[in-house]
Amino acid sequence: AIFPALVTPLLGNLTNMEAFRAFLLYIGCLVSAAEELREPQLLQDVNHSLSFFGGNCKQHGSCRLCVHAGCGWCPTTGRCEGPSAQCHGKAVEQSCPPEPEGPNITDFSLDMSLRMMKYAYASYYEKPEKHGLPSYVEVVKTFSFSLGLWDRAFAFVALDETDRQIVLAFRGSETVTQLVVEILYHTLVPWQGDEKIRVNEFFMWAADDLLPQINPVLQQLEERCRDCQLLVTGHSLGASMAMLAAYNISFWSSTTPIIYTFGQPRTSNGAFAQMVEKRLPLIFRLVNAADPVPHIPLCSRSDSECADDKVQGYYHTGMEMWFPSGDYEHHVMCHYRECVGEPHSEDLSCSNGLGFPEAAVVFDHHRYWDVIKAGGFCGGQKLLVV
Repeated sequence: AIFPALVTPLLGNLTNMEAFRAFLLYIGCLVSAAEELREPQLLQDVNHSLSFFGGNCKQHGSCRLCVHAGCGWCPTTGRCEGPSAQCHGKAVEQSCPPEPEGPNITDFSLDMSLRMMKYAYASYYEKPEKHGLPSYVEVVKTFSFSLGLWDRAFAFVALDETDRQIVLAFRGSETVTQLVVEILYHTLVPWQGDEKIRVNEFFMWAADDLLPQINPVLQQLEERCRDCQLLVTGHSLGASMAMLAAYNISFWSSTTPIIYTFGQPRTSNGAFAQMVEKRLPLIFRLVNAADPVPHIPLCSRSDSECADDKVQGYYHTGMEMWFPSGDYEHHVMCHYRECVGEPHSEDLSCSNGLGFPEAAVVFDHHRYWDVIKAGGFCGGQKLLVV
């Protein structure tokens, strides 16, 4: 109850960015306090408060699942809406054409994303080999460093000779407050002197500091395992680090890095995103339900869409894979949508169309790990690409 009473008036009196900062700092403090106290009921109460804004109908990714839940489908926008909503002046549809099953539209691999999720999860521990990695995986080297408030930053390099993979994993932020401070209070700066191509200075500093330590280890492993794939992963701030590191590594590596990230914030402007995608064609950003972090900072918009041509505007890199909460099975991420619509990398029919910050559910940022605890996506059951 305290959420609408305190925050809604505040949002109405501030500018767009000021309101977003106030909103995230407020919920970040609540989440941090709840986590520190280890109080399940407090966590539940905060989560309930954060679901104050939108309806559940928007949390479905396909017409079939939308209509089955008693909602209505808008074919024009490709979005699920409330049963009484309007779709371009017409009532939403209550029935769906057949949806033939077929292969993925993209090269996204659910099995690979589960593997990378385990590496991203393990990065939150000082001894990652003891926290969910397969016994045959060798943790070759760990890296600890500090940057700003991120005083427990961490990464590790692992070798999987069974599946022929080299993996670089980055730890993310430990609280939402930490993430907000580090991202929102650092600016977009020119990349290698190019005024049109910009990246958040925090991540650029971190990459410059850490990559000279990581690159020699990766180079040795590539000599040792010449046919290994190179995969880079991370969660939250670690996801942004993964993307920047992979781009830098691509200039010397004999194999093109593949990126799987979880809850990644916006990291750069559109020009930088386009430059990265030309070198790295396989970048998959998993977004859980109404996780607010992928929508930090707010993008610059033209009409209702995120615009990729703003020098000082944030824009995502890579393909979003959205797992709406209405399509969970066994209370974990399950059915997903390949977000190949417009605008590219900021598809309005996926999580970007929910409306942030109003739709934000902070605990969705931590629920990726529920998949691991449940034995896999859908709780280990078969899932559907929507």
